[in-house]
Amino acid sequence: MTPLVSICIPTYNHAHFLADAIGSALFQNERDLEVLVVDNCSTDNTQSVVEAFCRSDVRVRYVRNQTNLGLVGNLNRCLELASGVYIKYLLADDLLEADCVSRMIGAMASAPDVVLVACRRQLVAMDLNPTRIAGLRTMSGTLDGRRMIDYTLFNGNYIGEPTGTLFRKEDALRGFSAEFKRLVDVEMWFHLLEKGALIYLEEALVKVRQHDSQETHGIIRTLDFIDEEIDLYLRYVGKPYVRATLLRRLKWRFKTAWIYPFAQAAEADCGAVMRKVLKLLGPDILGPVIVARILLSRLFRLAR
Repeated sequence: MTPLVSICIPTYNHAHFLADAIGSALFQNERDLEVLVVDNCSTDNTQSVVEAFCRSDVRVRYVRNQTNLGLVGNLNRCLELASGVYIKYLLADDLLEADCVSRMIGAMASAPDVVLVACRRQLVAMDLNPTRIAGLRTMSGTLDGRRMIDYTLFNGNYIGEPTGTLFRKEDALRGFSAEFKRLVDVEMWFHLLEKGALIYLEEALVKVRQHDSQETHGIIRTLDFIDEEIDLYLRYVGKPYVRATLLRRLKWRFKTAWIYPFAQAAEADCGAVMRKVLKLLGPDILGPVIVARILLSRLFRLAR
């Protein structure tokens, strides 16, 4: 029998988190579900952890890839193998509140034009102690999909990570784009939201762990994500529903160049940082100003 929802857990060497994640999936108020764990060739004891759950609950299914497919490839492998009408991703280091799935499915069922449900996220430390709430603060309820693309393009991914979303499998058959790594989720949200609306739930229905071993940290340190930011921006800035005023375009350039390189400037090659920032900002005065700020940050770090 086809389950109503597939809770998909893509994982790689996260055995120490998996029991928490799988436990939160099985503890959902919505019982008509499968928990699909897709192991991307882990070298730790992931298999033994998951198989213990498989023996105790028939709703848990374990698949081990023959080769490591990478982050995006494994997200798509989950999507391919999922049997449910709805897809609920749960990254292996995160957790779901008990009413997460039922609330999200109920929200989507209430409006036929909705293609994506998202919620605010409780960010937590390694030991699950809460740090802060992330997500939209001034908007909730049913939101026009194309207006949300416009908002997200210039303000950042307030929709959130895969753990904080739910969508129909049939709407996402294209899969996640292999052209993106760090922004792979945002690109998928845009793909979905061109088809319909978003329902945003103001409650924090998921817990998202923050730690240095997350795959996205490595992507940020390479600064390759700046090319992704530019690519995604250029794909959508010319859309008729995007309000690409001069002020908003300048805001996007400044935000993209300012926030991320500063966070990693001391760990990254300074010349590479400068080239990326100048490529992003172009010849106007913002480029040299931000490059100078990066250099000062680097010198201050070295002097400590």
